[in-house]
Amino acid sequence: MGLKSFLHPDKDALAKLVSNFFRNLLGVYIVLFIFDYVSPGYVEFYIDLDWLLYPLVVTGAASLIFYAQKLKSSNNVRFEEIKRLISYVFLVMLLITTAQSFAPELMIDWMTLLMLTAIALGVVTFYLNKDKLDAIEEEARQEELGEKKREMEFPDKFPQINRLWGVRWIVRWMYKEGWWYSALVIILLVIGFSIRLYRLGDLSLWWDETITGEVVTRIRETGLPLEPSGLEYYWRGIAYHYFVVLFTYLFGLTEFAIRFPSLLFGMGIVLLSFLVGKKINKIVGLFVLIFMTFSTFNIEYSRFARFYIMNAFLFMLSIFIVYEGFFKDKMKYKILSLIIFLIMVHTVQLGSFFLFVLGSYFIYELIRFTKSEEELKKIVTKNKINFIFCGFALIIFIFDNLFQTLFSISLIRAYEEIETVPAPPSYPIVKIPEWDLFYFMNGSHIPVIFLFIFLIYLLLNLSKNMVSDRKQFLIYISIIFFISVISFESLNREVVGARIYLIFEGLYAVLSLYSIFSVLKIYIKQQKVLKFVSLISVVLLIMSITPNFYERITIDYGDDVSHDSFRTTYVAAYRADYKTQYLYLDEHIQIGDIWINIMNSPYFYINKIPDYFFNQNYRWNTYALLDENGNFRTDEGSILINSANNLEDIIANNPSKRIWLVVNGGSVNILSTTHVRSDFLRFLETNEDKVIYESPDGYSRILLFNN
Repeated sequence: MGLKSFLHPDKDALAKLVSNFFRNLLGVYIVLFIFDYVSPGYVEFYIDLDWLLYPLVVTGAASLIFYAQKLKSSNNVRFEEIKRLISYVFLVMLLITTAQSFAPELMIDWMTLLMLTAIALGVVTFYLNKDKLDAIEEEARQEELGEKKREMEFPDKFPQINRLWGVRWIVRWMYKEGWWYSALVIILLVIGFSIRLYRLGDLSLWWDETITGEVVTRIRETGLPLEPSGLEYYWRGIAYHYFVVLFTYLFGLTEFAIRFPSLLFGMGIVLLSFLVGKKINKIVGLFVLIFMTFSTFNIEYSRFARFYIMNAFLFMLSIFIVYEGFFKDKMKYKILSLIIFLIMVHTVQLGSFFLFVLGSYFIYELIRFTKSEEELKKIVTKNKINFIFCGFALIIFIFDNLFQTLFSISLIRAYEEIETVPAPPSYPIVKIPEWDLFYFMNGSHIPVIFLFIFLIYLLLNLSKNMVSDRKQFLIYISIIFFISVISFESLNREVVGARIYLIFEGLYAVLSLYSIFSVLKIYIKQQKVLKFVSLISVVLLIMSITPNFYERITIDYGDDVSHDSFRTTYVAAYRADYKTQYLYLDEHIQIGDIWINIMNSPYFYINKIPDYFFNQNYRWNTYALLDENGNFRTDEGSILINSANNLEDIIANNPSKRIWLVVNGGSVNILSTTHVRSDFLRFLETNEDKVIYESPDGYSRILLFNN
């Protein structure tokens, strides 16, 4: 049996097999459910009934589709009745499930069953209303033809403007897209830029931003991201940090300059997400632009100086570059795709996600082979050059960060030298997915039900979807999203959180909003009403996500961030001042004084490093360096200490020296005791009388001993 015949079994036999399996499984489930009800806990000891729901709902949905197809060929009137019934039942389930996403405490015991049933009914509804969904593509195709016509007639309609270089490009684009449409796009982009620009440099760098500030400062001082100690290079985010340095020569070494590149990358993601959506459907593209303009997720990282936003931008950009290079067979884009990959691997470890973008092309070709009459040999021959480029991409992946290879200083870490220091934890190469991304998005972003319905429907309808160019792009981005999420969930080493999930937001928004538009298309016939209701739905989604964009850009020192799902630092409890205490210290500390710092480097502000660095998380000892005296040292060069007893010893052993203890409140008042423990908090309470400075937010302090 060949691959193609294996993938295309007899339809009637398959329908019978699925229906019989569903009936038998349903019978087993009912019996076990009754036993579990009569004798609670007995059945659960042997089997989790929730696991049976997955195959039960899937086979039930498949049986329903087969039944509807059979009914359509024998009794069309009955088929239409069944189709309407399923559509309205799905609508009710969708409303219940969506409401539950925003209020998960409602019917929590039935959440899994409700979600699965709603997804299954949604897929069936999509399948039975394929004609209405196909109309979305036809409308988009007609609009595209209209755009080409308007573009060609522009020189004749506007001969004078056509002579003006630069201006003609803008006006021609606006005329081609439609005056109102293009005006809305420009207005939204200006609004998005303005939102992200507002008070961009008002607050101090905080948490990991201080690392960015230090690295950028060191590049300006030495030309390389060399730690202040000279002991090590900071090899993460090399491409990002050099890019940021350029803006410090434009705006000075300020918070604004450090954050401005993030703003550009964030707006780049907004624009690219819009273009991805527009390539599928013009109206969907506009809705994506509206959503991303006010996306509090995107805004948060567009105003935070860290490399995750750059990698997310390059990921979205690579989608277009790979499509033009490999699907459209344009050599310059193939070369450009490798350049982008090279930059991505020098931005952050997630840069390897480029391989999922490139791999999606080859997966698409494999699927196309199973659906066509074309011989495998011809497809391989056609892709000879593409395989060579794939080989180059794998070489880049293997060599990874060349800066780390060429410039790293060979150092011995503590765990390699001292048996009592635990080694870094080992992780399995592959683990069972826990679907952290979907849990996160469902509770904080667009409900995942829309995404699941669309992806499953697209998978079921692959044969037809691979015909047109527009559907080709849709399948391509769906494959990218699918394999990226699967790979991330299977391979990631417990690295989760909003800053990691940022890379997925653009595609997640496009696919989810396209699904929402498709759902509304099934129930609403009039185009104007459809667009209006779709717009209202997008606005409601934006309003449902907290904090909203205004709360995001008006945040101030001391404001509570503990309920902000998208916060850049997971353990942060409030927005802390990381600046004024160091400016005070810089004015008053003298040569010979001892400086102990509680978390976070102030090098960006005062170009100094502390003598001692206090952190009670022993993981830091694992990666610490060892000096000739057996002290643990951070890469910056400070001696690392771990307990309040260490503080007391330093104070007692240096009676003739003034000792400054700088406490970053944001690193102490946190949501979990990752960095400090109770013994240090007791130490602070005992020495309240030693406080000589308190930051405006009331949390950061400076204590002075032996004065």
